[in-house]
Amino acid sequence: MTALVDPLLAVAMLCALIGVASTEAAALMARRRTTEVLCAVGLTRAQLARVVGCELAIVGVIAAGMAAVVGSALGWLQVEVLLRGMLGMAVLYAYPRGLALAVTTAVVVGTMLVGWMLGRRAGRVSAGGALQWE
Repeated sequence: MTALVDPLLAVAMLCALIGVASTEAAALMARRRTTEVLCAVGLTRAQLARVVGCELAIVGVIAAGMAAVVGSALGWLQVEVLLRGMLGMAVLYAYPRGLALAVTTAVVVGTMLVGWMLGRRAGRVSAGGALQWE
């Protein structure tokens, strides 16, 4: 049973990265005017990529923290209430600290890289494109 956790965790992380990437791509499209104006006043592609990468890294930290707290509570609830309380099973449960740290790191780095790539892509605007907005 415990061998099934790693592939499920990998699939969940991949789905989360796809969700974060699509949400941020939509947000960047909605902020196109702001991006073009910032590029017109001197923001470089690299700076925009860093800003968006940091933004998504913060989202990744918050998501990983919430997942750790809620996942821990659900794991404890399942072991204590379901297995020990209802079924009377003696279960040895240890919190997977190493796996939690590895997945948290992967989520933060993954979201940061997605943000960096999206920021580089969004930075390909012409400085003259901002003139239509102002």
